[in-house]
Amino acid sequence: GYNRMGFSVLKKLNQLKKNVLVVDYNPQPIHSLIKNKVPCIYGDISDNEIIKHMNLKHANLIISTVTNVRDNILLIKKVKQQNRKALVVVAASHPQEAYKLYSHKADYVIIPHLTGGQYIALLLEKGEKNQAFLTNERRHQLAHIKAHRDWNNHQSSL
Repeated sequence: GYNRMGFSVLKKLNQLKKNVLVVDYNPQPIHSLIKNKVPCIYGDISDNEIIKHMNLKHANLIISTVTNVRDNILLIKKVKQQNRKALVVVAASHPQEAYKLYSHKADYVIIPHLTGGQYIALLLEKGEKNQAFLTNERRHQLAHIKAHRDWNNHQSSL
């Protein structure tokens, strides 16, 4: 998925100059990604045909921002069958789902509300001693929010 969490992930992977392939079931982001020459596939990760087109054998990292446990278990299974070296990062809505995904060999599970809390704790730790750090993080976040808002506004005008 691209529209929420995937937006930030793609931005960072592009900064790191990594080859990427975005898979999304929403046609609006796909149109924009195509227009911006970002390799992408329109489809659902639970579709075997989509998984075949993902070229898992050569992937180093697979990130699923979809919180559907069943779909993520299927993805983990397919990746691990085809490429044991690839890292698989998936998302879950609740800690119980994360345990289930870890039991299916996920390398890391993103739990948005827990990850957000961990990040706030880090900001408090660093910001308590350094007001400039917190101000700089605020500036970065505002720029990111603006970029995401601008992208969403562009999507609604398509």
